[in-house]
Amino acid sequence: MKENDLKKKLPRWMIIVIIVVFFLLLLGIGLGIGSGSGNGEGDGKDTQIERKVDSEISVEFEEIEKTYLKVTVSEGDYFFENEKMQLDELIGKINETEGKAVVEITDDQATKNAYDALIEALKNNNIEYVEK
Repeated sequence: MKENDLKKKLPRWMIIVIIVVFFLLLLGIGLGIGSGSGNGEGDGKDTQIERKVDSEISVEFEEIEKTYLKVTVSEGDYFFENEKMQLDELIGKINETEGKAVVEITDDQATKNAYDALIEALKNNNIEYVEK
């Protein structure tokens, strides 16, 4: 279709309107037909729906009480509650603790193997820990 054919079929004012609307849409300015004026004021009908949705979605979270357990690794030995124990025994005691157990690890000249074995056992049993 040639340019002259287009001019014959569409009046000049309609071409201008189409171009203006196109640029407004490009700029993100809508030409909505809603009843609001776009200034944030309205009849408030939507706010009731939002409140209802918010109240349905809201969930109360319970605070999980954490119990901090102090474990000392001294050379190749593990100490918990002033008692020397084997690694598997220590993990068993930690798992018996009520609530969420968090192990505070103190390094008292621990061997690398003993310290790494404790960290690995805690990770394998999904036990949270902090290193002091």
